[in-house]
Amino acid sequence: MELFPALPLDEWYDTKQTLHRFEQIVGKVRLAHSPRRNHWWHVPFHLTGTGVTSRPMGLVDGNPVFTVDFDFVRHELVASNLEGHTASFPLQGHTVSSFYLQFQSALDSLGVDGSVPLATPSTSRTPAAPSRRTSSTPPTCPSTPTGTGGS
Repeated sequence: MELFPALPLDEWYDTKQTLHRFEQIVGKVRLAHSPRRNHWWHVPFHLTGTGVTSRPMGLVDGNPVFTVDFDFVRHELVASNLEGHTASFPLQGHTVSSFYLQFQSALDSLGVDGSVPLATPSTSRTPAAPSRRTSSTPPTCPSTPTGTGGS
């Protein structure tokens, strides 16, 4: 008995690439609307019995608590909020841009602002302080006598 059928990559490569882009869109929303945790633990999707889920996000940014699930059994994306409202749409037949628009519409129907801030370079950083060393001679390590090399 074979537990899982064979999945030759060549046969579903285009689907994999498209799904990856769909997940990147949802992942950017997850990144923007989840409380930060060390090691980026707030970002990954988690497996469910039917696909993957974002787990709860929102609240800290003024949005209601919501989740986004990719249901690979029913071939749909399901967004839901804590009040029990859901919005879903089929995954088939979408370009990346039409998926994005449908996804934003689903979030809007749940009262979620799904916008993602654009990444911009930080201008608040101060340059490193100049070195106080004025000599062009490199410093020596006091524990290594001069001329022994240490390596």
